[in-house]
Amino acid sequence: MKSWASLLTLLLLPTNLLARETVLVKYDELPQRVQKNSKEVKAAEFLKEASAARQGYQARARYPKLDLESGLRGVREVDGSGESAPFFKVEGSVNLYRGNRDALKDTLQDKETAIRSEEAQLVFRNQLGLAREIFVKLASVRELKNAWTEAVQVASAKKKSSRVKVNAGLTTNTDLLEFELHEAALKREKRNLDKEEHELSNKLRILLGLPEDANISLDRAFAHPPEPKEGDYKLAAGTHPAVRKLSLQAEQAQMIAGSSVTQWTPDVNLFASYEEFLQGTQEEPGSLPKRDFAAGIRLSIPLGDNLSVQNEASAKRLEASAYELQKQHSTQQIEAVYHEHLHDMKVLHDLIHDSDEQLQKARKYLKQTSEEYERGVRSGADVLEASRTLYRTQVENIQLVFDYYLAELALRRLTSNEQHTAPAS
Repeated sequence: MKSWASLLTLLLLPTNLLARETVLVKYDELPQRVQKNSKEVKAAEFLKEASAARQGYQARARYPKLDLESGLRGVREVDGSGESAPFFKVEGSVNLYRGNRDALKDTLQDKETAIRSEEAQLVFRNQLGLAREIFVKLASVRELKNAWTEAVQVASAKKKSSRVKVNAGLTTNTDLLEFELHEAALKREKRNLDKEEHELSNKLRILLGLPEDANISLDRAFAHPPEPKEGDYKLAAGTHPAVRKLSLQAEQAQMIAGSSVTQWTPDVNLFASYEEFLQGTQEEPGSLPKRDFAAGIRLSIPLGDNLSVQNEASAKRLEASAYELQKQHSTQQIEAVYHEHLHDMKVLHDLIHDSDEQLQKARKYLKQTSEEYERGVRSGADVLEASRTLYRTQVENIQLVFDYYLAELALRRLTSNEQHTAPAS
């Protein structure tokens, strides 16, 4: 009976308490995951498709236009006499000439679509860079937790050794209290590491479209980084999506500014209309309903619109100049950030070498201090300080290594040629 009750209780437990799915996130597969699951990337792709859907102005301008009218029309003389009659009218027209306004609209829309495409590339780069940054930070937190585990093991071992010495009357209870306080401080630090790991995991789940209760396993280990070389990272600031976008915006504005001459050309339309009154004139019994037919060419010049176009052309010239200056500034800024990250990587690489040496010395110092403590040469405070020094050195070493990889990641965001491709429909 007890076994059946236990089984029933197990079946009634929430699924996430029974088992949590573990998802292996591979660093090299982040581009595919981001492209497939990032809502920001999908939104940018929809905006690009919306822009492309607006193309075809020139073809649509050649479609005929059909107008239908129906109602009651009357004629009144000055003396108030007259009559009214129901009527209907049909008129069709086809555009023969509009200058190159529609062709210009299509060209400008092509530019707009290209701008949207660069925006989509920029969003993809940013989202991919964010996913990689979170991946690296999550790996660093887990490395810090490994160092924490080692520090707790050392603290537990030293506390046990201290308790033996206290029981043997070889030292005072103060040593034991110091190790217990150190252990409690480590536990508080563990809570901070758990909190940071939880936050980073949630961000990565949302970005990659993973189940909200999934455990994330990372496939990449971040070993001692190689010495950075400028030849390994080729910068082409002119091909960066942010720079290309500004270049396209400048070209688009220049095209609008240069098209003002054509805006004074008229619209020329071929038209034909048929109008019929549905009853004859009352003053002429037996008369037939009146019918009118007209065909010809209609020429119209939208003067008010053309004056507005002149003002818009002046504004676009100024916008083109602004975009060109922004493009130059963006190029210079990208080049400056590139050299800044490369310099940071070189400095961090040297610091990591020094930190590795300090880490070896800290391990050796703790080993020798512990041995001397067992022989009664050193105090518990000396061993505690040596263990703290080792832990601090481990944390600093891990942080330096991952600061290097974050700087490299920022550098690759500037030099990467990875392209976002729209999913096949």
